[in-house]
Parts: sequence; C-alpha cells; structure tokens
Amino acid sequence: MAQSALETCEICSKALSIDYCKECEQLFCNNCKLMHLRMKLSQNHTFKNVDHQEVKLNLCDEHNLGYILYCEECSSLVCKTCIIENHKGHELGDIAEKTIGMLTEVSLQLEKCSDDIQEAHRNKCVLKDQLKVLEKDGTSGRVKIRNRGNQLKSYVDRIVNYSTRNSAEKNKRKSRK
Repeated sequence: MAQSALETCEICSKALSIDYCKECEQLFCNNCKLMHLRMKLSQNHTFKNVDHQEVKLNLCDEHNLGYILYCEECSSLVCKTCIIENHKGHELGDIAEKTIGMLTEVSLQLEKCSDDIQEAHRNKCVLKDQLKVLEKDGTSGRVKIRNRGNQLKSYVDRIVNYSTRNSAEKNKRKSRK
C-alpha cells in the first residue's frame, strides 16, 4: 500500500501520485484515479489530495515501514524487513497488480450476484403469476365441485321424492283393494 517515502502512483508506479483513495488506502495519479472511478466496484470511492493532512499512509505495524510487495502464500502485504524475517522463499507479487486482480475478481463476483438477484426477482414474479393461476384454478375447481354436488343432491332428492310418491301411490292402491 502507500508508503511515506514514495510519491509515485501505486497503480502504474510511473506517474506522480496526487490523490489518495480513502477506501483502498492507496495513492493514485490522475489517470489511474479516473480509471478507478470508472469501475463499478469503486465508482463511489472518495479521494483526498496527497497534501491533505488527513491522509493516512499504510505502514507495517511491526516494522513501521511502507509495504512494498504482496505475499501470495500468506495473503498479506509485506515490508522489506518482513520479507527477510518471515517470507523467505514465499511467492511475492506487486501490490498494484494484486489489487487490480482482486478488484476485478470482486467486480465479477458482484456482477454475478447482481445477475443472480435479477434472476431471482424474475423467478419470483413468475412464481407469483403461477400462484395466482393456481389460486384461480383452485377457486374455480371448488365452485365446480360445489355445483356438481348441488346437482347430485338435487338428482338424489328427485329420486327420493319420486320413490316416496311412487311408494305412497302403491300403498294407496293396495289399501283400496
């Protein structure tokens, strides 16, 4: 990350740094700052001019030296003393490259999450529509069942009435004989 001794951009390592990203805690030249602000992930980051007193530069907690590399094996930033004492033989990489790689990876993951959320929203809408259809079908089915039940009841009532009348007439005829 940023070092008090360095005034070059931590992204391109070529131009003079003029701005400090508070969220990333890195120094940026104007071109790299503009690219940084174009990325979805970092478009809302805030910058301070390097001369601003509130700019806090990242230093190694153990050695109070600026970080110079990223240790792939330990997934941590390292100063020159850390490399000698704790990271001999470890694969070390450029901080700016690692940062860009991580930002790209996070950006891709965020896009995938966004796509997944949109798909889930679409699925939710489809399911709501299907639920409405099922509820309507259920209501329609209950009405049909009730109507059919009423028809059957009416039919049974007619048969019972007919049978009762028929039986009563037979009984009358028998009693007349």
